[in-house]
Parts: sequence; C-alpha cells; structure tokens
Amino acid sequence: MKVHGWLLALSLGMAAPAAAQVPGLNIDLRAGVNITSIGDAPDGVETDDDLGYFVGGDIRFGEFFFIQPGLYFQHQTVNFDNGLDSDGIGVSSFMIPLQVGVDVDLKILGAEIGVGPTLTFNTSVGDNDLGYVKDDLNNTRFGGLVSAKAYVLFIGGFIGYQFDFTEAVKNGNGGGFNQWMFGLGVNF
Repeated sequence: MKVHGWLLALSLGMAAPAAAQVPGLNIDLRAGVNITSIGDAPDGVETDDDLGYFVGGDIRFGEFFFIQPGLYFQHQTVNFDNGLDSDGIGVSSFMIPLQVGVDVDLKILGAEIGVGPTLTFNTSVGDNDLGYVKDDLNNTRFGGLVSAKAYVLFIGGFIGYQFDFTEAVKNGNGGGFNQWMFGLGVNF
C-alpha cells in the first residue's frame, strides 16, 4: 500500500507545474500523522486512540472562495480490548474529501479554512490478535472534514478533524472512526 501513496504523490507532483500557470488553481500535497479513535466502542470492546499516517493532496479551484476535492491514502489504528485480548486494529483506506472554504493569500503568507463531506474506502485491515478482518468493518464510510492550513511561501502546516457518520464495525452498535490530522505540505 505504500506504493499507492508514492504513486499518488508522484502523479500530483507532476501536475503541479501546470497548476502554477493557472490563476485560481492550486495543488496541495501533504503528509502527516493522524490520531484515530472510535466515537462509541462496539459492544463488548473498549477502545483507545492510536497513531497512524496519511499522504495525499487536494486540487483547489477558486481564489478567495474555493471548492477543493482531494484524495488521501491513510492508515488509521485504534486499540481494541475485549477483556481477553487487546491489539491495535490497523485500517488502510483511501479518503476522498470535497471541501468548500475561504483562502486568504497574501503572496508570502496565507491561511485557509474548509469544511465538507468525505467518502472513505477501506482497502485492508492489518493482522491483529482479535481476529478482525476487512469483512468485519463497514468498508465504505461517509463523514465530514473540518480543516485549517497556514503557509509561508509554498510550505504549509495543516490541521484537520475528520469524522465518520458510518459505524466502524458492522453490527457492532458502535460509532465511526474519528481522527485528528496534523501534516506538512507544499502548495503550487
């Protein structure tokens, strides 16, 4: 799965010089860490936050007001404890956000805030002591993302909160994945 992330970054990176020529079109590439939890633990399980990572980017259309579709490969991990065993459940997925927002660009400094829906497709679940496999999870998840970014020249910091409306575990009567995302990136 790491190959997919690198291929995504490479393909977006190759498009960046073209985007630099078009006013109102920007490409943001970023990577970072996420801290993932589950809103409500599934029946019979206690959960705890854990670290993961993400890599991907967005294409922003517009100068002050914008619409911004994106694509991210992410690995989210949550610790599960059923009283007998405990382990981190690692879920790899592709997240597709579609944000709208405001971007203030002062050429050297800038800031942006955005909000919008997300669609996430699970690709795999790592080996774990609890026996969870991909088929035990809801593999298509709907949610939302609220984010902010500040940048100097073309390097920026990113913080986002992404939440799922879809339960993480099938028939688990639990909540969805929630994650804080912290990253660095470049803007073309």
